[in-house]
Amino acid sequence: QQQERFEAHLITRLKDIAVFNNQESASEGEEQIPPAALNGAKAPVAEKGRIKITSKEEADTILADLKGAAYTVLKVEEREQRRQPNPPYTTSTMQQEASLRLYFKPKKTMSLAQHLYEGIEMGARGHQGLITYMRTDSTRISDEAQSKVKSYIESEYGQPYVGRGRTGKVKATTQDAHEAIRPTDVTLTPQIVKSYLTPDQFKLYNLIWRRFVASFMTPAVFDTIRVDILAAQYVFRATGSHLKFPGFYAVWPREEDEKLLPALTAQEVLDLHDLKPEQHFTQPPPRFTEASLIKELEEQGIGRPSTYVPIISTIQDRGYVDQEQRRFIPTWLGETVNEVMNKHFPNIVDTSFTADMEKKLDDVEEGRQSWIAFLHGFYGDFKVSMEKAEAEMNRVQKPVEEMDELCPDCGRNLVIRTGRFGRFISCSGFPECRYRRSFMNKTGALCPLCFGDLVERKTKQKKRVFYGCSNYPTCNFAIWERPVPDLCPNCGGLMVVPRGGQEPVCYSEVAAVQRNTDEKPKQGEKTTQREGRKRAPASETEIASASSETKTRRRATTTISPAKKSATTSRRASATTKPTRTRKTAAKTSTRATKTKKPAVRASTKKNTAS
Repeated sequence: QQQERFEAHLITRLKDIAVFNNQESASEGEEQIPPAALNGAKAPVAEKGRIKITSKEEADTILADLKGAAYTVLKVEEREQRRQPNPPYTTSTMQQEASLRLYFKPKKTMSLAQHLYEGIEMGARGHQGLITYMRTDSTRISDEAQSKVKSYIESEYGQPYVGRGRTGKVKATTQDAHEAIRPTDVTLTPQIVKSYLTPDQFKLYNLIWRRFVASFMTPAVFDTIRVDILAAQYVFRATGSHLKFPGFYAVWPREEDEKLLPALTAQEVLDLHDLKPEQHFTQPPPRFTEASLIKELEEQGIGRPSTYVPIISTIQDRGYVDQEQRRFIPTWLGETVNEVMNKHFPNIVDTSFTADMEKKLDDVEEGRQSWIAFLHGFYGDFKVSMEKAEAEMNRVQKPVEEMDELCPDCGRNLVIRTGRFGRFISCSGFPECRYRRSFMNKTGALCPLCFGDLVERKTKQKKRVFYGCSNYPTCNFAIWERPVPDLCPNCGGLMVVPRGGQEPVCYSEVAAVQRNTDEKPKQGEKTTQREGRKRAPASETEIASASSETKTRRRATTTISPAKKSATTSRRASATTKPTRTRKTAAKTSTRATKTKKPAVRASTKKNTAS
């Protein structure tokens, strides 16, 4: 499902933020300065209390009024607010949460969940499955599991923390074939199973376990306060909150900080600390991430829990979308396919197609419609659309992209073309001029070994993005982490953004961590840049040393003589033959052994001669 195009209408909106200082609290030694945002105005400045600023002139007028105004507390409201826990995970919510919190791709999340479901070896406990079935659209929990989790919460946290349980609303499209994703045994806490799991398995199990337990705990209770402040005819509002009872936050991590306000009373006079005008523009709808796309698929009724991952993988594998900063961007190919499909098959690509199909299939299942009539109705229209598309559809060729660079052979402009293996650079004078070279997406960073450009590449099989030196194969430097042009302020070295991170760090720190993990290749193992590398590359001296050691080990390898090989093969053949047909089987085995040994002997002879 591709995002619709849009044009954002820029509307200038100014928000005045006044920051106030409480006189009494300032005299106590610690200054408290809560922020307040312009919330409205009294008539006749604003209609029904609402105020809208659409130009700089209006903003300047309001600023002039506010600078000389007196600021008085108009109203103070205090109330208790409850925050409910979320229900247990379904497939889509687990994938969304793992993407947002753990930066896991949906495919990786499902692979980890599959391992947790199939079972883990846990020492004396044996082979044990840790979670329930991971492909489900239901938030239902069995009565037995509810009883066990409530008993666990009472024993660990006390009776006040035991809630009724949040299982969410049942949608009309929910099949409810399996219950929600939960731990099979709630007493197996993440810390108990941590030593038996990989780091990523532990992260996902920790998320599933905490979400399940939190869903059966009581709501969190906050004391909230809202203060309205009057300045001239304008009203500012400040809000604050304080956690009174943690409830489910005793298990589930709480990210937001408390916003505390000083003790204020009505008619209290405040001092203006600062007045900040800010300009904002309307923002277009954000691009889809993997998490938001899965949520949209679920809301639109497209696909099932078992097909979310294949859908996302397909649009990436076919080159319909690229990802930048974890957000999907449609490619030229994706936009072209979308345009062609909407033109020739509008009913098929309509978001309501799947929902309508499901309804008709339900009618067939319940006997309200014949399946033959259903297929005839679908195929008749589809055949007409297909024949029309075959007659009218033309071959689409991607236009070339011109470059500000001249061909070194003939002096014409170079262009970027797209072939079956991706993008490449060639001369605009083709076929007269045959100059071409590979296309390199430069990152702006330099290789720490040879100072060549670090460029973005992809592995051949899984199309994973990695970054390598443009001087390959002369320079073998390659890393998974995205490099940035800035240099480390401490050592002047390469800076990278770690996988799953946001801020760049020094590459030496990442390399030190990777050298102590299982991602390090075996001694003498070659990891080429085409395949990507799983650890920090060695220095030039280390690479030369590893290459020399590999050659030495090859020379030291002993070669089994042909006679010994023949004897060994005969013994294996006689051990595996059946007693009833000994001669015939032995003869066939001997013939096979003779045929397969000759190339091995020749290869061995060539190696010995070369060495």
